[in-house]
Amino acid sequence: MNKIINPSPNYLNIFLQKIRAEDGLSKNTILSYGKDLELLEIYLKTKKISFENCSKEILKKYFSEDAQQDLKNSSVSRKISCFKHFFNFLEQENIIKINPVLEIHSPKRHKILPKFLSENEISKMLDILINDKSEFGIKLSCMLEILYSAGLRVSELVNFPIKILAKFYDALDCEFLKLD
Repeated sequence: MNKIINPSPNYLNIFLQKIRAEDGLSKNTILSYGKDLELLEIYLKTKKISFENCSKEILKKYFSEDAQQDLKNSSVSRKISCFKHFFNFLEQENIIKINPVLEIHSPKRHKILPKFLSENEISKMLDILINDKSEFGIKLSCMLEILYSAGLRVSELVNFPIKILAKFYDALDCEFLKLD
């Protein structure tokens, strides 16, 4: 039988102060963690359960009831991450012996396909840029050609070594890419 103890708000405050000072989390993340933990605390109070007596089964019930509120998988994952951090803190402070969240897994995230331009839209952009003989126009034209022909992401292009780009685009006679 679970010991009936009101969850201590001090645990929450100490934990939030700790992550604010030590973990370098953003202000919004800390606010979200605080809200998530307050909701868990309210849930536990209604069940007359303390943080010390919170079990994996109780948390699973919490998440199953939470899931009925149509939360996105990303919100559930954030809550699980928050609770893992919080119960790790309680374990490190010798308040609990075992973190009850360790065996609770985050739901799979839905993969969102990237947005892309049609072949016709790319052709229109390249046609416009080919006529721009300014240094900026030539650079932009080369970058778009590389992005499109190699199927790169913008983040991959900006991290691409300039020496390789220069060799790749010698045929376009891009002066800014030529290395001596």
